[in-house]
Amino acid sequence: ISQFLFTQEYESLREKQDDLLWYERDDLELDPNSTSNEETNDSADEKLESINEDTKEQEYNDEKKKKVKRKKVMKSKSFSGEYVYPLDLWCLLSKFIRPEDVLRFSLVCKGAFQAVTFSAFWLRLYNIYVCEPEKLPEHLQPSRIDCGTGLRTRVVQALFHQYGELKSRLVTVTGDSSCMDALLFYWCSSVWFHQKIKKDTKIWMFYFKLSSEKTKSSHTNPRRFSKKWFNTVDFVRDNPNEGFTVLAVSCLNFISFQPVIGMVLTEALVGVSQGMKHCRVKLMFHSHRKDKRYRPESGYQVILDPVQDVRVLKWWHPLYPT
Repeated sequence: ISQFLFTQEYESLREKQDDLLWYERDDLELDPNSTSNEETNDSADEKLESINEDTKEQEYNDEKKKKVKRKKVMKSKSFSGEYVYPLDLWCLLSKFIRPEDVLRFSLVCKGAFQAVTFSAFWLRLYNIYVCEPEKLPEHLQPSRIDCGTGLRTRVVQALFHQYGELKSRLVTVTGDSSCMDALLFYWCSSVWFHQKIKKDTKIWMFYFKLSSEKTKSSHTNPRRFSKKWFNTVDFVRDNPNEGFTVLAVSCLNFISFQPVIGMVLTEALVGVSQGMKHCRVKLMFHSHRKDKRYRPESGYQVILDPVQDVRVLKWWHPLYPT
């Protein structure tokens, strides 16, 4: 009976609770995990907001970097006032260059300089401006002009033999010692002489091969021509005589003097001989000193008298001894 009464009371109370609104009822039990769910939802929202903020900052920084890169690219693409022409264009222009303008053309830019270093450029000059190649020395003949190293050297020598514009630049030093001043403090690398006949008269030729201090030990060929040596040689621009100058003196008589190889030329004068018909050459040689303080009494004099002709010969001169 008691259980029956208890069930009736519970059902009556439940009916009354059903008639009430949901916020007036007391029998609704809250879900224990509801607060935790709300908290997790709030934390998830906060995380999403932080992620969105981070992504926005990254996008902003990326846009800044892109703008900086665009500015740099625009600056690099902006015109600097210089044009870079291809090498083929300079090779075409080199076909219209005269021998006396080669230096000025090569100084225009790197492309012009490279066009001058090709063997085709020098062979073209040889074929156009050397009119009578059969009258040249044997080593400058067409059959040997392209053999071995030093093509440019041989072509320049051939042009000084026959091209009028370059032949007019050759100067004779007889009676003038101003051109010999450039030879002061040069090393004497070798001395030789020989006799020749000129207009039915016997003449003794004395040669003094001089070089500057920087080139005194350069341009020496090895004893054996190995592959390593050939790899270091420029077959077009190689010139073993570059930096050397030959002082050629023609005398009527043979004059003996002390060997001066390895000594430094400190004085070179051209005067008048006693008979007033010929010239007189005075050369002073000293042992090398680093401070270049040479005393006259410690040197050795070479006096050549009587002298017919004095010449300072560079490697391109037609009379340069080979």
